Order: sequence, then structure tokens, then C-alpha cells
Amino acid sequence: MNYQTYHLEEKMKKRIVLITALALVIGSMVYAAGQKGSSQAQAGSKTTELSMFVNFSWYPTDSWTGIIPEEITRRTGVHINVTRAVDGQQLGLMLASGDLPDLVYTDVLLERLADESVSYAYNKLIQQYTPDWKVDNMLVANARLHNQSGDNNFYFIKNNFNTPQEFKEKAHGLQLATLITRGDIQDVLGNPPLNTLNDWSNLMATVKAKYPNLIPFTFANWGTQPFKIAHGVPDTDFGEENGKAFYHINSPYYKDYLIYMNQFYRKGYMLADNYSLSATDAEALFYNGQTFSKSGASGFEPYTSGVQAQRVDPKAYSNNVLILSPRSKYYRVSTGWAGIAITKKSKNPEAAIKFMQFMWTMEGARLANWGREGIEWTMGSNNMPVFSKEWNDAYADTPVFDKKYNGNWYFSADAITEFDGRAAALPPEYLESYQKMMPYAYICPWLGAAMPQSGSAERDIFNKLIDMVKSTETKCILAENDTEFNRYYNELMSNAKTIGVDKLEVYVNAQLPKYRAMYQ
Repeated sequence: MNYQTYHLEEKMKKRIVLITALALVIGSMVYAAGQKGSSQAQAGSKTTELSMFVNFSWYPTDSWTGIIPEEITRRTGVHINVTRAVDGQQLGLMLASGDLPDLVYTDVLLERLADESVSYAYNKLIQQYTPDWKVDNMLVANARLHNQSGDNNFYFIKNNFNTPQEFKEKAHGLQLATLITRGDIQDVLGNPPLNTLNDWSNLMATVKAKYPNLIPFTFANWGTQPFKIAHGVPDTDFGEENGKAFYHINSPYYKDYLIYMNQFYRKGYMLADNYSLSATDAEALFYNGQTFSKSGASGFEPYTSGVQAQRVDPKAYSNNVLILSPRSKYYRVSTGWAGIAITKKSKNPEAAIKFMQFMWTMEGARLANWGREGIEWTMGSNNMPVFSKEWNDAYADTPVFDKKYNGNWYFSADAITEFDGRAAALPPEYLESYQKMMPYAYICPWLGAAMPQSGSAERDIFNKLIDMVKSTETKCILAENDTEFNRYYNELMSNAKTIGVDKLEVYVNAQLPKYRAMYQ
């Protein structure tokens, strides 16, 4: 109401003044209570605007709106102006031109950002502005893996990391490659057993026969990784056996995996067109009721995929399916995923480092992933969050959840915190399924740390192998007959030798002892 347009009686005016005063007092009390434990709160101060480039073109949002980011701003006094990448080349061009924002959030080109001419060193900003912030030594070591200058600084902190011991003691599950099916169709088919690769092939044949308009299997970001794991092939660049590292194509089971996938294709269980689809279009095939199954990741996806499919078929729901063998391993080689660099173009590095300090507190990490304690969640007896009904209802529908809560700003979440936030909002049968995956998890960050640095001869070999294997492996899978398959397979293995796969394995194995000692 605009009170200047009304002529109220004096008595009413006094009531309004009294009510307003009470509201201000109560509001200030609530605000103060909300600030308890938040050393970064800037009550009464002007909001600081920081620009951020998010180097993920697939990121589900480019807006600092919603309950979670707005609460982060309330507690820190910082508002983020977000620019999302258009493609994978944009950041490289920005670095070349020097046209950078205050903050860069990325999982690539970290070596170029770890340079004092490009970014502020966290340790120096901490010493100057936040001397009470003690960054975990392992997180510092992970960041320094990308520092090629030898100046012993660190220029970001990577999220999504836990030590092997932390995983062993605290993890309820992990985000791992898995298979997602239409559970309602499985019900109609009598829920045949799904324990082996043969079981899966038989199900594909049944789906193809009974539902000729359905594509039996599609994939997006997670590709055909579940089938690699089922065969015992590492779903990462390198695997490890008896303490020795090997490039994944040198697994004794790699050819068996390719043969299986080639037969899979030749029997019509997947389409060649899948390789040319964007991740969004491939996912839409499942949501629109055009495919029976897909690959994905444990966490929210096995549940929310079914909810999305209900828009087309109200009976739809989805299952998490595990096809494992005694030799299966879920490799986790990560030394962390992405970090935020504070660039030398930052207008306010003090506000930036104080913002990052808050985000790396337990309070900040949980707020970013789980929402507000006492409103969106309380801690359960199993050390997992128990979410409100309002949160759970929204979580079931990803677009609704992203608009209302926008829990995508998990800059500082470790892998366990992130997974718990995703799994705790799901029906219990999904978490039970994820827990069955844990005995097959192999946590080995030393393998990730041992990968060659950018600019080295070994890194050049590494990059060439990735490109060659990706293209030639696809040719193997899409081969129309055995003769064609064998030609492409032999070409793949021969080209790997020529590029230098043996030299790369020697290099990685030489690095392993020091990094194994660092993480174990």
C-alpha cells in the first residue's frame, strides 16, 4: 500500500507505526538468529556484486535466483552475476584475450588459471584478509597438482573430493555409472532377473519384440560405462591391478566389452544415431517415452527420470539396475572436480575470498546443497539430512526444484555431502540400491594425481589417445560385421602403440609411489 495516497485517521496511523516498529524488531531478531555461526555475514552492509563465468555449457541454470542462492547472499552480502559458457572454447579465448570476470568456475584449463599473472593466490588472500581460515592440507595438495610454475601457491580449491578413508568411514553411496529402466514396463514383462550381462541382453530382446516402437537402450553423458564396469574394464582412463597402472584399453576384458557392445548394436538394441545426439536430446528420448532404458548416474537421476517420464505416461517410474560381476570395479580416481579462481580482474578480491571462506565452511556447503537447516532439512539419526515435504515434492521435478531452490551452486561440496543431499530426498529403495554398489567402489585418487601435466610430452600422448580411442571405439561398436569389427579393433590397438601408450604407462607407474603415499 502507498500510504501517501490515503488519508488515514490519526489512530490508524499510530497503529501502523506500532506494527511497523514491531515488525522491524522481530525481523532484526530473526535475521540475527540466522546469522549465528556465519562469520561472513554482512548484516546492514551493501550487497557486493561479483561476476562469475561458469565454464559448463550444460549447467542447468545461469541465474543467481531461488531460495538457496538468495540465502547465500543474505549470509555473505555477495550476489553473483552469472554468465554460463556457450561452448567448450569460450574460456580459452577469454584467457587469451585477458577478458575475465571476477570469478571463474571450471574443471578444465586449471593449469592456465593457476598462474599469478592470471589469478590471485588463495594463500596470499587468506593471509591478508581471512587469516583464521585454515584450508585442509589435502585440498591444498590437490590444487597444487595444477600449479606448473613451482611457486607453491594454490589458486582454487576443488570440490567433490574425499579421502579414501573418509569414503570408507562416512559414505552412504557414490555417484557412479548405472543403468536406469522403465520399471513399469519391467512389471508388465514379469520382472525377469537382471544379474548378468546375458540377463540384460535377454531383456533387451524381449523389449524389442514386445515394444517395437521403443528403443531398448540410449545413452547421454554416461555413455556405455555401465557395460565397461560389468565386463571388468575401467571406466576411467587408467586402471590398476596388483599395484600397477594400465591404460584401460589394455585391460584383458576390453575386447570382450567391445564385442558385447557391437552385438548389442547389430541386434538393434541401440541406434547409431545416438552418437550424434546432444545429451539433452538423448535424455529427452527417455522422458518422452521413446526408450526403455538409458545409462546415468546413481543419485537423483534413477528416480527423477521416471518422474519426468510421467508427464507423457502417468504409469511411468524408473529403476536403478545393477549389472555387476566379481571383476567389476567402480573406479574413483578424482582429486576433485572443479574450482573457483579469483582472477586478477576481480574488482573486490577481499569480498571474493571472504565469500569462498564462507562457502567452504560446513554451514556454507550444507546450505548450498541441502538448503536452510531447520527449514529444508534436519539431521537424521543416520547422519543424513531429513528433508521437508516441500523440498521432497519439488525435488521430484527437476525444473520445479531448480526454479524454486536452485541448489546448483555447490562450489565447495565434498562428494559425500553432495551425494547425501541427492539420495536422502529419494524413496528408500534407491538408497538401498546405491549401497549395494559400494563394495565394488575402488577409491584411488593417486591414479588421478599421476596423470601427466598439461604441456608435457606425456600429456600430448594422453590427449591423442583419448581422441583416437573415442573415434575408433565408436567404429568398433557400430561395425556391421565381424570382419569390419576386427579391422577397427586391430587399428585401435595398433594406433595406440604408435601414439605411445606404452610410454604413457611407464610414466604413470613412475609417478604412482609418491602419490599413493600422499593419499593412503
